[in-house]
Formats: sequence, C-alpha cells, structure tokens
Amino acid sequence: MRRTRALAALALTAAVAALSAVPATGAGTTPPGGEAVLPAPPSNVPSRSSVRSAGTGLMMYDARVEDTVWTSMKDGSEKVWRGCDYAHSSYTGDSRACQVNGPTDTADWGPLLIHDYASGANETVPAKAGRSWVGPFTSTRVLATEPRPDGGLALHLIGRETEPRKDVVVTTTEQVRPSSGLTVTSMVSDDQGAVIWYRDRAGSQRIGLVDYATATMRPLPLPEGVKGPWEMDWPTLSPTRVLLSSSKGKATLLSRADLRKVPAFAGAREGHFLGDWLIRWGEAIPLKGGAVRTLLPPTASKGIKGSDGHLYVVGGSDAAHWGVHRIALDAQGIPRATKVRDIPPGPAIRSGLAFAQGDLAVRQDNGDGRSLLVFKSSVSGPVAVSRKPVWTCDEGSTPSPECSGPGSATGDGRIVSFATGNYPHNRLFIRDVRPAGTVREVRLDGTELAGHHIVTASGRYLLFEASRGIERRLYVADIDAGKLLPTPAPDTATALWGSMLWQPEGDKGVVAGTDLRTGKVTRRVNLGTGCRPYQLQATAEWFYSTCSAAGASTSGYHVPTKKRVPLPDTPKDIAVQLGDGFVVREYGEIYNLRSGKAVREFAPAERVYDDRYTVDRFGGGFAYVDPVQTVHVVGVTGKTSALTAIDRNIPTSGAWSALSPNRWAPQVWLSKPAASWTMAVTNKATGKVVRTLTGGEVRGLLQPMKDGRESSGGFVLPDGAYTWALKVKPADGQGAELALSGPLTVTGGSVLGGP
Repeated sequence: MRRTRALAALALTAAVAALSAVPATGAGTTPPGGEAVLPAPPSNVPSRSSVRSAGTGLMMYDARVEDTVWTSMKDGSEKVWRGCDYAHSSYTGDSRACQVNGPTDTADWGPLLIHDYASGANETVPAKAGRSWVGPFTSTRVLATEPRPDGGLALHLIGRETEPRKDVVVTTTEQVRPSSGLTVTSMVSDDQGAVIWYRDRAGSQRIGLVDYATATMRPLPLPEGVKGPWEMDWPTLSPTRVLLSSSKGKATLLSRADLRKVPAFAGAREGHFLGDWLIRWGEAIPLKGGAVRTLLPPTASKGIKGSDGHLYVVGGSDAAHWGVHRIALDAQGIPRATKVRDIPPGPAIRSGLAFAQGDLAVRQDNGDGRSLLVFKSSVSGPVAVSRKPVWTCDEGSTPSPECSGPGSATGDGRIVSFATGNYPHNRLFIRDVRPAGTVREVRLDGTELAGHHIVTASGRYLLFEASRGIERRLYVADIDAGKLLPTPAPDTATALWGSMLWQPEGDKGVVAGTDLRTGKVTRRVNLGTGCRPYQLQATAEWFYSTCSAAGASTSGYHVPTKKRVPLPDTPKDIAVQLGDGFVVREYGEIYNLRSGKAVREFAPAERVYDDRYTVDRFGGGFAYVDPVQTVHVVGVTGKTSALTAIDRNIPTSGAWSALSPNRWAPQVWLSKPAASWTMAVTNKATGKVVRTLTGGEVRGLLQPMKDGRESSGGFVLPDGAYTWALKVKPADGQGAELALSGPLTVTGGSVLGGP
C-alpha cells in the first residue's frame, strides 16, 4: 500500500464523520425552491464495476455509486462501509483492510483497520513507529515492514486477534532496502503467502516469495528476456506452482515448495490456476496439453479467486448481458462458468453543464460516443424539465470541436466555446441551441492568442482570458461582429452583464459600467465595501465581490435597495457563481440573498465539483449532476429581479418589407424569460396605431420582426415617420412589464411583403 499525506483519521468513527456533508438546513433534502430531475440513460458500454474479493458475499467496486459495495450471495443484501479510503485498501474474502494515516507531523502510519462485511465486526491492528503495511492480510496475520538498525527493512508477520504470535520476523538472505519511489509492494497474494517487489542492497529491483507458514522470503528469478519487475506480468500462484511470465519471452514455471523450475505449458501467461487449468481472460488453458476451452465471451478483467477456491470474473456478450460469473470445476474436473449476478450498464456520464434562460446544456458520454444535449426547464410555475432534448449535437467516438464543450451559455439561445487542441487560435464555435439551430464558426480578428478560458458570456459579448506570449489577461469580444473590443485594464476585477462591462473605479468600493456599444462609462455603483474589489461578478440587479485574495468582506449587493449582504469569507480558490439574487459556492452550496440576508438554503447530499454544476444567471436557478449522473434542476425561493433590457440593437430607420435587404430588424436582449410581448407601431403624424406585432415566450433574444405575428394593417407600410412601443411580460410573473419605445423612419414601403 502506498501512502499519501492527509489529516489523521485514527478511528472508524472519525473516518465516517469526515465524509459527512457540511451541516446546514436543507443540505441533501428536497430544495425549498423545488426540484426536477433528469435521470441519465444507460451507457452503451458495459459497466465499470469490478470484483475486489469474494467470500460469503461479493465485494465489488460499484460504478453506480462509485464506492465499494458488499453483496451477500445468500440473500442479496447490500452493505457499504465508509471507514477508509479505497486507495489505501486491501481485500480478502468478506474483509477489507485500510491503513489509517498517522499523525500529520510524523512519517508514521497509523493502525490498520479491518472490517468484516458479513459480521459487521471491526478489528484494529496496532501501529508502531516505522511500521508500514505492505497490503496482504489473512484471517490470522498481516504483512508489514519495519526499519532495521542497518538502514534496511525487515519483513514482519503481525498477528491478528486470533493469532497468538503477534510479531514474527520474516527471515531472508536478501537485504531489503528502502527507496523514495519504492519500498515493498505486494504483486499477488493468497492464504499461503505473497509475491513482493522490492529493492536489494545494490538498489536493483527484485521479486521474492514470502511464505507465511515458514516466515521466510526467497528471491525469485525474473522471466526470460525481462530486465526488471516492471516488464513482467503479475505473477500467478497456486498451492503448488508459481508462474512468472511476460510478453517479452518464455514463461517460467516454478514449484512453490522448492522453487525449482518445472516444464511450462503452451499459453502460460498471467491468470489464475484452477485445478489442472489456467484460466485467462475467459479461456481455460489445459496445463497438460489439449484444446483451449472458451468459458465466457469478452471479459473485463482476469477476475479474482474467492475464499471458496472458485474464480469470480466480470464479463458478458454486451452491456445488456454483463455480469459476475463464477468459474468452478465440475465433477469431471472441467471448468464451467455460471452467472451469479447481473451487472446492469452504468449511466451515461454527464458533465459540462451550461444554463441560461431556462435552457440547460449537458455534455453526455454514452460510452461509445459523446453528445451535447439541450433540455428546456420551466420558466414559470413549479420547477420542471423536458424529458427529451430539444437540440442535440452528436460527436460520436471522434472528437469534434463543433460538439465539444458545451462551453458557456450566452443567454440568447446560444452556447459558445473556443476550439482546443491543434485547431487555429481564436477559433470560436457558436451553437444556436434552439430547435433546428445550427453551429457556426467565428474567427476573432486581432492578435493570435492561446489558452482561451471563457469567464462570462452574455448575449453578443464574451469576456475571456487568454495568453499572448508570457502575458495572460482578459479580453472582450463581440461574437456577432467577430472582433475583439478594446482590452479591459489588466489585473483588474472585471464583470460582464449584457452590454455593460464593470470594473473598479478607485479603491472605495465603486464600480463603473462601460457600455460596450459606445465605449463610454454610463453607470456607477457603490458596493458599500469601502475597498477595491478583488473579485467581481454581476447579474440583473446584483453584484458579488470580495476585497482580497483571502476573501475578505465577501458580499452581495442589491442595486435597487442599495443593500450590501455579507457572505462568509470566500478565498479566491473557492469557486463562486452569482445567480439572480443568490450565490452558489464550491460543492453546490446555495446562499439565498433575496431576503436581504444570506441564508444557506440548500446543498446537495454529495458535493459537486468543477463543470458538474452551474447557475442560470438569467432569472433561473441552479443545476448539478449527482454521482449517479442524474441532473438536478433546483429552484431558489424569493423574488427574481425585474425584467429589463440588458442590451439592444434597434435601428432608427429601415424598410418594413421582408424582401428588402435593409429591413428594419430590432433586437432586444432580456434579463430573464418573457411570457409574451406586443409591439405597436404608430404613425407619428396621425397618432394612429398602424401595425401591431405580437409574440409568445422569449428566452433571451427578442426579435419582433423575425419572431412576431402581425395582427393588423396588412403587408404595406408607407414611407414616413413612426414611433414604436414594446411591452414585454415576464414569464415568472414577478415584477412589472418591460416597456421600451423609440422613433422609426420607414423606407421602401411600396414593396409588398410580410414579416
């Protein structure tokens, strides 16, 4: 067993407690704001579950829960024990052994914790200064090393509770030496002993056979053509034989009793001995010659030998017929395979979430190919999510930049990401993820950059980090125009929301908003922190900021009420995402700010990391993927921000006809989804409404002339002076209607056409 440093966990209770979620109201329970789930489909490839040992039950790594699960072969009952880290574990029969970390200020290991799943009993084998657990253990003893006075290592057999001999030194003619990269490693073991990998006095890497009954270790020869243990197969043991093999030369077969060479047999490679057969990857090779027997279709591993002497192997014809098979000898000594447990395919793997305006993008690995899927969640009423995707991009088994990502959601029905790998720099893929949407490529102009990382996407604007030579800094791009905009000040906290780019102004908590359409500062907000923001995020009515890398004065700020809402200090290495009146900290903790106080409203039962969680900044909630790959869409209690236009592109003149290349094409980017809208066009001279356009739900980008339906006036609108008035109703019913208006000069009105 290899050791990694960690905090001490000197007892089972402490180890279990260390796995508990951070205590909080609502942690791991139904979210107060409601929840909808999207279970993952089964993977198209077999489960990654594997057998670790077998006694009266099967001890398996269960890919469904990413944990070790013991299942009784008598009644099918299942048990999970979280008393130790699997990376430090060994398995025998129904038992699991875990070496516990010792004090953090020493190099010593703590005791060995052994748990019996069948009985539920725990046993602690005491630690000793300098003692290190090698890994193998039986019902009576554990193999360990301890330092020798001459600087070498001595092998010890440490007796368990039922063994009267508590410490037996293993005798050997070898001098086992410690090394920074290798001490003693167990390659394979059984009830009689173990084959270990070690360094000798000269520093050469060797292998040796430890015999428990005689407490001896004898060096073993390397297989023919092999320079060291790293080039050979894992040895294969039987009560009477030791098989040493590799892909480089002939196998060596030894008598276990005296280590003399005995004649090998055809096909001798790493596997398991069973009677007069070698079982290897689902095939039975006769030791005395003859035809090879196929016992199983493709297998996932060589399997393990159970305490009953039978083999347990995972395999099957395909994902739907995968399972654990017991290989045993029949009355005639012929090996036969019998399925003892089905292993259903695991779920497709999900990651890379992007969420905006209720549209949720999920990257899904089906085992034999990957896809980018977009689902619609509700934007009013109870939290709900569509069972089928409304948009897909199938990458297949070959990586495709068009489908990679998903990247970042812009909030107007698009997902953007930069190309990676050997693709040209500044190559941006823009995916319209609405029904029938397409993927297009944009190459940003300007200097070639590398190492792109998107910080924020909002409508047609993109804030990203990239390197030019040794300098790394922030850049802003207009993705519709395909160009870089003036570069933000370096080494400065920067936030993007709609067409507004926010940066600190001075060192007293004031941030200034630059309108990217004009390049001019048009707004200023005092966050009430009294410091220059170190980190900064912005949404509709909210800001998030900290005052230092250590997270001092972490807070939210509500612009309409001018209220600062303190949050727990959050250092820069803890990820935080700002939503509409809430923040989600690393691991998925939701802090609701909408009441004017920071309330820890919800946290998933299991911590979530990296791209497995995200927030909908556009009036939505929170989404995450749990360990069984189910996507959860979580609502947040309280009122959302008022519906606003966060960006607009509304010409003051244009043609009314759809046939004209100069057709009037207003665009309004919304801060959250809309239920419906109406645009009235009025003749400026007469004051009469001459055209009315209406439309239904909008998620992000409102384009009246493209998406609206004309309900009055026909197709002709004479040239002249007009005004327009737009009214938009919020989908969630919270806040007033959005009202916008402006002038319009119509040209080309004699051309017939329809919007």
